[in-house]
Amino acid sequence: MWWFLMACADSTVSEPPAPVPAPAPAPAPEPEPRKERKHGKGAGRDAGKRAPTDGDPQPRIPATGIPDPLAGLGTAQICSSNTLLMVKYPFASLQKGKCAELCCATDPEHWCCGMDWPFNDVPPCDTYSHLRNELFSRYGYPFDSAEWKNAFDDTSWYRRREDFRSEWMTDAAQKNVETLQRLEKDRVGCMD
Repeated sequence: MWWFLMACADSTVSEPPAPVPAPAPAPAPEPEPRKERKHGKGAGRDAGKRAPTDGDPQPRIPATGIPDPLAGLGTAQICSSNTLLMVKYPFASLQKGKCAELCCATDPEHWCCGMDWPFNDVPPCDTYSHLRNELFSRYGYPFDSAEWKNAFDDTSWYRRREDFRSEWMTDAAQKNVETLQRLEKDRVGCMD
């Protein structure tokens, strides 16, 4: 229509300009490989064990003062660990979809998208013990047993704190410790 108005003003008739072709769509990026998750017996037992090079986002526990495992961490970083999630959120809410709500929004390939939290299959019952002790380790709990010393001494963030106080733990972490003790004692959703 605009060319008609131009033609009247110019008194010369011309064709409308040819439409400019739309740019070709950019090729879709290659999908990233789906993150692998251990399944079966032992899956939970190793779930919290990490080598110092694992990239665990928690800063090293300070030698003094009250440790804050979530200091400076964003949602994606918190989603990288079941126990970091349990420092902030109750076990039941994570199990009822909070993990997926939080973590799938930042990473659609996150392992809890479309899977049950914290396990996609039936773990050994000692998995609850490992999760519970990892929660304590996030605050520098001074383990006496060789099992737990070995489990956490090699992490990038753990520092033994002889002055550990359970009051340092968030309310969610303290309640999750109780939940994990009950689940292990009652053998809920686990097997040996």
